Amino acid sequence: MSRVNLGDRVRDKISGYEGIATSRTEWLYGCVRIGINSEGQKQDGGLLDSIVVDEPQLEVLASGVLTPEPPEGAQVSRHGDRDDPPPRVDVGR
Repeated sequence: MSRVNLGDRVRDKISGYEGIATSRTEWLYGCVRIGINSEGQKQDGGLLDSIVVDEPQLEVLASGVLTPEPPEGAQVSRHGDRDDPPPRVDVGR
C-alpha cells in the first residue's frame, strides 16, 4: 500500500468512488482515514457528496493533482472571514 498524499486523485477499491484526497485523520491506535471530494458536480451545479475511508482501501490514480499551496497571487482565507477571533470562554474545567 502506498501512502496517500493530500491532492492525490484516488479511487475507493470497494465503492469505486473517485476524487481528490482533501483531508487526512490519524487516530490514536494507527487508523488513518482519508477524506475524498469528488471532482464532478450535480446537474444543478451543486457539489457531489464527499466520503471518508480507511487509507488501505484507496488506490492512487494520480499523484499531486492539486497542491496544498494556492497559486501565486490567489486570495486565500484559511480561518473564515474574521480578523480577530472571539476570546475563548472558560468553562470551569
